Amino acid sequence: VFGLAAASLLEFNATSPSGAIVTFNTGVKDNVGVTSLSCEPASGSLFAVGPTPVNCTASDAAGNTSHDSFIVSVIGAHEQLFNLLQYVTGLNLPNGTAQPLVNQLKEAYSQDAYSACNKLGDFLSMVQKKSGNIPNDEKAVLISEASRVMDATGCTSGISATISTRSLPHF
Repeated sequence: VFGLAAASLLEFNATSPSGAIVTFNTGVKDNVGVTSLSCEPASGSLFAVGPTPVNCTASDAAGNTSHDSFIVSVIGAHEQLFNLLQYVTGLNLPNGTAQPLVNQLKEAYSQDAYSACNKLGDFLSMVQKKSGNIPNDEKAVLISEASRVMDATGCTSGISATISTRSLPHF
């Protein structure tokens, strides 16, 4: 019995322009013991942005075979950027803090990859400048999410690492 049947769609954020390395557990179980399990593409493979069907086959000690399939969907940089914009909007930060952050993300969203990288760098700088008005846990999320979007976009700037190590509180 495959354990993923109820969850036929798995979503992951891209971590590079190529997509994401995705690991999954099919949760396959059998009362006489599973002797083989294979999935194509395999867990730990690079999945491109977008939906990818995964087909799995399992066999047990009694010679029975079972098949299952599910979809792995990798969310690209542009959609991740939109999600970050929605997140910032939903924080209800003071207008003098929220608006500059939202403006940088809107600009990044409407640009090509190169310009989006610059605007995301500006966004991270703005998070640092406005940090007094952003709760520390939210600031950490903003830095982490923007840095991941930069990676998914293919940004080569080191700004995300510089800002994230300087601005995160130590717990």
